[in-house]
Amino acid sequence: MKKALALLIAICLTVSLFTGCGSAPSATSSVESATATGNIELTWWWFPLWRGMNGEPDQQQDVWPKEIARQYMEEHPEVSKINIELLTWDDGIQKLDTAVAAGAAPDLCYLDLSWLPKYLDQDVVVTAEDYFDPGDKEDFYQSAAEYVTYDGKMQAWPFLIAPRVLYSNKTLLEEMGLADKLPLEGDRSWTIDDFRTIAEAFPYEKDGRKIYAFECATGASAPSYLLWLWNHGAKLYNEDESEFLLNSPEALAGCEFLMDMISNEHFRYAPEGAQKANFWAGEVAFVEQTAFTEEAVAQRVADATPEGQEAPEIVSVQFPTAEGVENAETYSGYGGIVVFKQKNDTPERIEAATGLAKFITNTENNKAVKAGGTFPCRLSSGDVYGGDPNALVAQSMLAYGNDLGRQENSNKIYQNIVIPGFDAMFVGATTPQETLEQMEQDANALLESAAS
Repeated sequence: MKKALALLIAICLTVSLFTGCGSAPSATSSVESATATGNIELTWWWFPLWRGMNGEPDQQQDVWPKEIARQYMEEHPEVSKINIELLTWDDGIQKLDTAVAAGAAPDLCYLDLSWLPKYLDQDVVVTAEDYFDPGDKEDFYQSAAEYVTYDGKMQAWPFLIAPRVLYSNKTLLEEMGLADKLPLEGDRSWTIDDFRTIAEAFPYEKDGRKIYAFECATGASAPSYLLWLWNHGAKLYNEDESEFLLNSPEALAGCEFLMDMISNEHFRYAPEGAQKANFWAGEVAFVEQTAFTEEAVAQRVADATPEGQEAPEIVSVQFPTAEGVENAETYSGYGGIVVFKQKNDTPERIEAATGLAKFITNTENNKAVKAGGTFPCRLSSGDVYGGDPNALVAQSMLAYGNDLGRQENSNKIYQNIVIPGFDAMFVGATTPQETLEQMEQDANALLESAAS
């Protein structure tokens, strides 16, 4: 099942340097307590996010979870053994689905949290909030807390956020006399009108090629066009995702902005399957991508710059916002720990499993997500990137993350209605208003059918 493919790709882009995301071998290991006084045995399934303790490329992918298991058992002698299984990004979710259907789910599992609703529908999830310590709920970013809240309670322990930022080729803009218009002070926020003053100077001819301000790509792994709608104030769904809301004045303003940019060749349109522009090689002025550190950005640029040429300076900024939009919104993926109900659960076993989930995601252990290039969900974990400018820009938008929907039908709507709808609009087959009206009709018909 290809649920939230965009999130998987976003995380894979970030962690592939450490894990080989998509091809990690499935493996099982066990950690046993040397001082156990009880006989509780837990099973923990983990999608590999980094190697070693801190992303060391020459170490194994189960080093961190094994060390966490060892530390937890030292503090909880009632737990005698923790079995750790590494899932693959290719088929791990199918394996979990099979185990849940057979009544053999692990005690706990790391998940892309967009998968959570289908397990809630099967009533196989232990409600996380029932086992929170005082202050836990308030310690998570509000966007992360809301993402896992169903029936008024947080159902999982948020662990990581994978946000996007807007990168700009400052060297190119300096060449064009436009770099002074970039917001490089404070939180680097700016407006759509500010951005437009730069975008309207494109396309730019250089070395016999046409450079665009931005590439408006569609496809499962490219929700970049939605960022412009979100930052005009548009929403995809209502709070419980029972209604598709994209046919709104805010969305229309966003669509009209995009069509103006594309029709005047300020933006390049790239449908699924088209050759994408390489931002790191200077083929486009702006790009939305994962919030890499300055060091990682410099390495990407160096890898893409021909020998003998000077590498351009790349800076990150917030996504520009339309009038009336108070905070810049980004695309964020969320990962976390889910505890599953067992056939013969006892209070002691549930306490042990939820205790491990709390331990994995506590303030100190949550900092480990830096090894995978993502951000901790706990506010108390602080700035794990030591003031890195790209990370600070991402952090300024963490509380305002959007995604493509959390419900089982969200992926169908995105793949079968949203992407084709925007493709039709971008080639001029439908107007922005017609596009939004048709998407609203089709998406809500699907939601109503699923609810009946």
